[in-house]
Amino acid sequence: MPAVSVLLLVMPMATQAGSKDAQIDEMLVGLVVAFTAGWRVYRGGSLRSDAVVGLAGVWLLVSPFVLDAQNTAVYTADRVLAVVAGGVLIVLSVASMLLWRLDRGHT
Repeated sequence: MPAVSVLLLVMPMATQAGSKDAQIDEMLVGLVVAFTAGWRVYRGGSLRSDAVVGLAGVWLLVSPFVLDAQNTAVYTADRVLAVVAGGVLIVLSVASMLLWRLDRGHT
């Protein structure tokens, strides 16, 4: 999660790809994921933090299409970054939820 949050914070500023709305969106999601990852390190994991990360991933998958509804180009750089990062966040949150549940089941 920290690597994805750094990627989302740095890439929009470094590449200047896509609309300003998409850049701001990716940076805000990067901040949410960074704070959630820090919270998990400080307080430990929970279903709530997994849900926040999962929702951030879902938003990253949906937001390029919502923010650029008038744009017909499908594979722009900002869309690819958002979709890949969103997919990674969803996979991480689901895996963490499953591990948390298995850990709680054995104790």
